[in-house]
Amino acid sequence: MKLKLVNIQKAKISTAAFVKAFCHHKLIELDATAVHTDLSIPDILSGLCSNSWIQGNLRRLILDSTSIPRDSRLLFFGQLTGLRVLSVFNVCFHSEDLARVSQLPKLESLDISNTLVTNISALLTCKDRLRSLTMHYLKCLTMTKPQILAVIRELKCLLHLDISDHRQLRFDAAKFVMRWLCKHESPKMQAMAVSITSILALQLSPEQTAQLKEEVFMAVKELLAIVKQKTAENLDDVTLLFTLKALWNLTEQSPAACRHFIENQGLAIFIQVLETFSETAIQSKVLGLLNNVAEVRELFSKLITEDVVKHISSLLHSKELEVSYLAAGIIAHLTSDKQPWISCDLQRTALLQDLV
Repeated sequence: MKLKLVNIQKAKISTAAFVKAFCHHKLIELDATAVHTDLSIPDILSGLCSNSWIQGNLRRLILDSTSIPRDSRLLFFGQLTGLRVLSVFNVCFHSEDLARVSQLPKLESLDISNTLVTNISALLTCKDRLRSLTMHYLKCLTMTKPQILAVIRELKCLLHLDISDHRQLRFDAAKFVMRWLCKHESPKMQAMAVSITSILALQLSPEQTAQLKEEVFMAVKELLAIVKQKTAENLDDVTLLFTLKALWNLTEQSPAACRHFIENQGLAIFIQVLETFSETAIQSKVLGLLNNVAEVRELFSKLITEDVVKHISSLLHSKELEVSYLAAGIIAHLTSDKQPWISCDLQRTALLQDLV
C-alpha cells in the first residue's frame, strides 16, 4: 500500500495510531478536519515532520476545527517546505503562527478564517506567491480597515480573495478595488482588479451596492471599455471572462448598475461580443447580464431592438442548456408586457410561440 491522499475528517484516532498508520507513507495531501481531540495539531505536525519525504513533498494540509492543547503556543509548520495549500479555519492560530506559515517557500493558498490572528502584515512575506486567501470573521483583528486593505493590495499574485463573512470589510474592499480598477494599471494588475471585483460584487447586498453609487458607475464604465477592447482585438482571454462575470454580478438586483450599463453603450458592445465570440462561457455571461437588465421595469424596453431579439431568439435554440435557459428568461421578461411592442414591427406572438 502506497498512500498519497489521506482523509481522516472527524476520525477518532490516537497520535500513536496516526503516526503508525500514515506517517511512513509518501503523503502529498492530508485532510484532518475536526479530527478527535485525541489527535491535536502539534501531534499531527510532529508526525508528518518525522518523515523527511513528507517535509518536502506534502502539498495540501487541511486542519479546520482541529484541536490544540492549551499548553501549546507556537505551531511548527516551518519544516513542511513543500506545502502549497494550508487551511486552519476555526483553529487557535495566532499572529506568530501566521508569521511562520508565511515563510513557507511554496505556499499559494491559505485559509485563516475564525482564528486568533490580530495582524495580517506577515502575509507580505509571501506576497509574491500567495494566490488564494480566505480570512472571514477574524474576530481578534486589531488592524484598521485601511491597514488591512493596504496589505491585501500588496499581494500581487492573489487571484482568489474570500472575506465574505466580514460585511464592513467586504464593503470597503469592494469600494477600494473598484476605484483601483479605474487607475489603468498594468494588464496584470488590471486582470487582478477585475477578478476581485467579480468576486466581491456578488457578495454585496443590494443595499451595499446602492451605497457604492459612484464606484459602481466608474466600474461599469471601465469594465465595458475592457470588453470593447478585448472584442475589437478578438481576444477571448481570462480577463474578458472575468470582466463579463464582474458586469453580470454588479448588475444583479441593481437597477442603477443596469442603467449605467445602458447609458454607457453596453447594449451595442454586448451585441458585438455575441457577433464576435461563440464560446458558451461568454454567451452565458452576456445573457446573464441582459437578464438582469430585462428584470428592470423601466429598462427592459431598451432590449426590444431587432439586433437584440435576433440574437436572443437564436440562442434560445442553443444546445447548451444554460445558454438556452438564460435566453428563455430574457424572452419571458420582454414579452410580459404588450405595450413596448406596439410601436415596432417585431413579432411578440412569434417569440412567444418560439418560447413554447
